[in-house]
Amino acid sequence: MMLTQCTRSQLMDGTIPVDKFDPAIRDAILVSRALEIHYIWIDALCIFQDDNGKDWNEQASKMNEIYGGSDLTLVVASSDSVMNRFLNERDLQYIQISQSSDQPGESASSDLPTKVFLLPEWDKRHDEIGRPWNTRGWTMQEGFLPNRLLYFQSSQIIWKCCEERKFERGVTESLQGVIDEHLAHSDDIAFDSGWIWNLDTFMIFKRLPDFLPFNFDSLSSAPEIFRLWYDLIEDYTLRKFTCISDRLVAISGLAHIFGNMIRSREYVSGLWKLDMIRGLLWYTEGANLIPRRSEERMKAQNSFPSWSWASVGYERVKFSQKHNSHTQSLSRIEDEEVDFHDQFESFGAVNSKSITIAGPLKRLSRLYNPSWRSAEEPMSELERHLSEITENESSGSVDPRYSSPSGLHFAALQMLGDVHGKINLLVLESTGNVSNGHNEYYRVGVVTLQSFSPRDVASPELLAQLRKFDESLSARLGPQRNQPRKQKISNVVVAELRREPWKIETVVII
Repeated sequence: MMLTQCTRSQLMDGTIPVDKFDPAIRDAILVSRALEIHYIWIDALCIFQDDNGKDWNEQASKMNEIYGGSDLTLVVASSDSVMNRFLNERDLQYIQISQSSDQPGESASSDLPTKVFLLPEWDKRHDEIGRPWNTRGWTMQEGFLPNRLLYFQSSQIIWKCCEERKFERGVTESLQGVIDEHLAHSDDIAFDSGWIWNLDTFMIFKRLPDFLPFNFDSLSSAPEIFRLWYDLIEDYTLRKFTCISDRLVAISGLAHIFGNMIRSREYVSGLWKLDMIRGLLWYTEGANLIPRRSEERMKAQNSFPSWSWASVGYERVKFSQKHNSHTQSLSRIEDEEVDFHDQFESFGAVNSKSITIAGPLKRLSRLYNPSWRSAEEPMSELERHLSEITENESSGSVDPRYSSPSGLHFAALQMLGDVHGKINLLVLESTGNVSNGHNEYYRVGVVTLQSFSPRDVASPELLAQLRKFDESLSARLGPQRNQPRKQKISNVVVAELRREPWKIETVVII
């Protein structure tokens, strides 16, 4: 049963018997009636399903109002079909005992009932909201926009609101409890003291505005403000869609609310202009530089700009600098051009998009040189380092375009640096085009260089020693013994960058 032009009059007149609705819908109606809530929103019954998505596109941009304005949202977390009931009998993992006080002189009417829960050791995995609900893309904002949720799982019911999480088994986790625990060790509950990150992500999203500093306007003034957004995206990118092109629309409600928190509407394809330099340094787990090949990635690349995390497949995106508050921008955003599907909706889907960045840039004739192990092969230490990463991260053979870029070129752009000698590079691939007088690039990936010991220098003896290491020796040393080698190589590259400052150039990334 769903809303179509044919069923519209019956649904509005209320002439369809409840038993004609799907099982999960019937249970939802029972819960609503039991709670004396007279109206219920169900997407399939409130949005036309037969108008080629016209009504859906209009309503999707209002989800922050629909779900955010609800008294309560019911989450059927343990079912993958509307044909399955969620009010089922189940085997309880505990025994609930009602007990009344029995104090002398008190009447029976004043007795206060209490509940005792007896249970074996509890598997904490039962407290997490599981599959299939948490694997679907559209359910992400449905779980964060409401102020109150009631989760129906196969093992228990869970209540969640802006103050606490309460589990049917008798356990409560509260905001005040986290504050009290922090105050037991420190009297500082300021935002930058870090205590808020011990909360459940939902509660952070709801309560962050209460603890934000009054003034902030840049990466340097309050860098941790954006950590919540990056945490949300790291979870979100694993979630599946029927159409991956819906990826940005399906979190537009969250973007609306987060934008209100930080008092900004400068949101571009999943990132925030106030923190764009750091936001661009995302990577996929296990593939910092070389993107994995997949059918989902190809579809995403056709829908989103290469510099947006939305352009990856169903892989976990990570933000390497979200915890680092000691960074300084080495590049600056000069412009962004975005053509939105709906010119009045800056948080939704986009047609075309580009960003213009100026910063220290080095052009590279190729990203991979098969002879990078040879100490006699003439190349910069940066090119040698990039070749090693490219080889290690490539699945099987290295893509020929990284070693023979058909007359085009690659480039590395310095994005962030910190007081500890770390430098973050954004690696780019030329499109061969010029846009507004500047060379145009695609984003490839990121590389982080760390000067672990300022006393290490790129001496000829050190270089010769490092380049004699081959794959078999590295394999025998193992990952832990191999770490000092990686640190020394990173030192060498950073020393090279400091000896040879890069020219400031302006580029366009699409």
